[in-house]
Amino acid sequence: MTLWCGWIATVICMWHCFFSLYKEEEILVVTAVYNGTKHLLFSFGFAWVIYLCLTGQSEFLNKCLSWKYFLPPSRLSYCANLIHPIIIIRLLLEAQDMMDFSYTLMIWYYLYFYGFTYAVSFIVSILFEIPLLNLMDWCGKKKVGKNL
Repeated sequence: MTLWCGWIATVICMWHCFFSLYKEEEILVVTAVYNGTKHLLFSFGFAWVIYLCLTGQSEFLNKCLSWKYFLPPSRLSYCANLIHPIIIIRLLLEAQDMMDFSYTLMIWYYLYFYGFTYAVSFIVSILFEIPLLNLMDWCGKKKVGKNL
């Protein structure tokens, strides 16, 4: 019963986060409540999914989220989060004129930002992050060896 109630609450929280203002008239109070609660409700829903995966109550979901092909992008995600705003600002500051909205252009920008961000993140990770982590690991092992 708890599992069903948790999933129902998660679906309601996620639905609220993604679809509650879809095709709705803009009312200031409703928009303010939405903006004030969406992050908290999304966190509750996501926490429920994490709880189920950690306690082994959702093996299928755990297998999907633990897929081995998610590992390389997950290792680059921190570096990508640091680099992504720099890439966006660079492109927007280099623009010579106003951009017209089109779905094709937005898809092109999305693919450009995603690809370029992860390419630069890979290079930065190879040049700085991995050697620094190896150095910290090596120094940590050396200290433990001296104490024994």
